[in-house]
Amino acid sequence: MKFFSSTEAPPVHIELLPDSAHAIDVYTSLNMLTIKAWAPGSPIPCTGESELSFINNYCHQCEFYCSEIDVDLEGRELSTSHGELYCVDPSVRFASPCSAYDEGVDSISFPCTAGYNGPQSEPTDQKLSAEYMVYGRTYDLTNDFFHKDYVAIQAAVVNRNSVYLTDALSAINTYHDDSHVCWGETNVPANLLEAEATFTTSFANEDLCSFDTHINNATDVESYVDDENYELCSSAITLPTTTRPQALVAAAITSMPNAFVLLGSSGCHINKNVVYIPVCLYSDVAIDEDTVSNVWVTEVLPSINKRLMFVYFDNEHTFTNAVYLGQIDSNFNLQPCKLTLPQSSEPEARDNNLSPA
Repeated sequence: MKFFSSTEAPPVHIELLPDSAHAIDVYTSLNMLTIKAWAPGSPIPCTGESELSFINNYCHQCEFYCSEIDVDLEGRELSTSHGELYCVDPSVRFASPCSAYDEGVDSISFPCTAGYNGPQSEPTDQKLSAEYMVYGRTYDLTNDFFHKDYVAIQAAVVNRNSVYLTDALSAINTYHDDSHVCWGETNVPANLLEAEATFTTSFANEDLCSFDTHINNATDVESYVDDENYELCSSAITLPTTTRPQALVAAAITSMPNAFVLLGSSGCHINKNVVYIPVCLYSDVAIDEDTVSNVWVTEVLPSINKRLMFVYFDNEHTFTNAVYLGQIDSNFNLQPCKLTLPQSSEPEARDNNLSPA
């Protein structure tokens, strides 16, 4: 048994998963590969447009907050930011150039006549349920790059190690037609772990989906679960119960044929053109006598009675971000250790602890 050499180690993809993820699915469509994780989370905080606060602080003190304005034109040139006001009679009353008094703040284009920028988003006491959520990420295999993030309200029910799914309904801050996430000014997450954390801790707004819609959809999905209104998803798999950071290793046959064959023949899950397997992080593992590294390792695979080991490179938003090192025995020591010997050259470091097949 030996390591793959640096030129032989097959490239793979590692997707870091939410801490609470309990089921995953991977599939391809044309040149797109999608990874999904079902992960319940804490309630999502919300922001609201502070219209009442804006009216109290600015409108009530504004000369234009009225239906009509009494104007004494003697010796005074009358104008507003929307143009001049003209009159032939000094006693005439002019309509207010601001519609806020009669029609509300929503009727105004900001900056308003008085020069104010309008209501600012403020946190509210409202929170939205994230009990039934699915987070998805799509990669374009033609350019090895991240494409889009998706979020929806959907339950994954695990029964006898099989995964059943309810209908997927719209979630807050997503586009209705395809559940594509609008991250706004928030930095786009680098993986599903960051996506779930960002989505459930950032303040939600009603730009795309209303709070009421999210609430009603979450209630509907919960009723689907209670009524056992769900269907088997044969390609979805459960995650092992563990407190370790978890991830998913995937290899598409179109862009990673060597890894696809090696992982598939080792007993990993295959869904048509993609193979995938859950892995857990082990820190500071002695791969050989003088090589210590953080590695991602599978459970013991029954078909070969061995584990598979991978190294992650953290290439942000890039599909090819890790390599497959090889198989290790089921009793391989994965406990943390400290490197005590000087580093050998790369060829010397590749001893017989790992096997490529």
